[in-house]
Formats: sequence, C-alpha cells, structure tokens
Amino acid sequence: MSFPGLTLSAQSSYALMPDVAYTFHVPDEDRHGVLLVEPDTDSVTVRTYSREGGLLHDAALDVLEWEERVRESGAVLTPLIRRLGAAVRVERDDGSQSLGVLIPHAEGSRALLCAESRTYKALLTRELDAAELFFLDVLKTALVPVGEVLYLDMQVLEDERYRAQGAGGKVLYTRLNVPHVRCPEVGKLYVTCLHQPRTARGKSIKSATAITLAVNPWDVQLASAYQGAPGSVVKHLQ
Repeated sequence: MSFPGLTLSAQSSYALMPDVAYTFHVPDEDRHGVLLVEPDTDSVTVRTYSREGGLLHDAALDVLEWEERVRESGAVLTPLIRRLGAAVRVERDDGSQSLGVLIPHAEGSRALLCAESRTYKALLTRELDAAELFFLDVLKTALVPVGEVLYLDMQVLEDERYRAQGAGGKVLYTRLNVPHVRCPEVGKLYVTCLHQPRTARGKSIKSATAITLAVNPWDVQLASAYQGAPGSVVKHLQ
C-alpha cells in the first residue's frame, strides 16, 4: 500500500488514508485517541487521551514501526464514520430520545469527526439544534443501523397525492438507507419506502417499486417510539 511520498509495509493490516484522523481505544482501560498518517514527514502521529479528555501521550512514530507499537499498547482502531446520512439516537435531558443526523463538525469541512474533541456532531431540530457525541458512544449505542424501520410524517411529502394518503396524522413505513446519490445533502436522512400503484379498477398492482427519499431527521421517528394506532401506519404509497 502506498501514497505519494509515503510507503507502508506490504504486510500492514490497516488501509489508512493520509491526513485523515482515525480513532482508537484501549479496551477495558480509560484511554483513547487519534491516529494520523502524515505523508510530508513519513510519520504517524498518535495522540492518547484519558476519558476526561486530558492528553496523556503525543508521539510521532516511524511509518514502518507504528503498527507494532500501537498493537503493543493494546490500542484497537475503531470504525471511522465519513458518510453523510448517518443516523444517531440522542438522549435528551428529559430521558426521551431524538433522532439526529451526523453533519460535518465545522463549516467548510467535509470531515464528520472532530479530531480535537473526538466527537461527532448531530443535527437534531429544524431550529438547527445540534449535539456533540463522543465517538465511542456513537459506535456502541447511538448509531442507528441501516435497515432500521422509521415512520415518516406524510405531510412533508412533495406529491399532493401522497400527502392526501397521510390525512389524519398517518405516517409512512420506511427503512433507513444509505444515500443513493453521488452528492448527498448535508443534514438529510435517506429512507426507502414502497410505491404500489393501483390499476384503473382500483386494484393494487402486485409488483412494488422502491423509492428513496431525502428527509429531515425531525420528520421521522423510530418505529419503537411510535405511540399511534397501528392502522395509522401506511405500508406503501399508491
């Protein structure tokens, strides 16, 4: 594996991009940190912190030795979330949960992870309220898996015919998906529902088509949190 100005051991177990901060933690210990491959200096910067955020150790390791040194320390590299449209559960002060969507940690940045604080930023409300979530909390409990059932407020649908199906406070059965476009919208979740139109005689066509929608996180709710009547859940658009 190689980058311009940088060559890593062919036996490396990791495929890390240069100038991208990756997180790690030491299982069962109060230590975590960030790791950054720096091609300009042919080195790997490893910063280790306590859970409270205090810097414990800052090292610049040789590019051919860093992997073994990291293993010896007991550190485990954790998944790095980079895609837009990632959904998270956020615990509110009153004990309730809100759905949020991960957004870049700073204006003008494409990175979701803030390497300085080791946190992700989640957009929660139409008033642009956001929460900062520690990376381990996101990975262990907060991240909502793709395929999770979400109920969508049908009054936000653009097509008037579909909005009419949602009269009376009905919600649409959807599943969380990954963005289906090359350039996803920042602050949007991507959900997929089924479209099963009717024939001229009013009968449902047997084959259904999947439709993916970009929606605001405050316009959907987890199926597990839904308190309405089961009959108010629309299974597919017609």
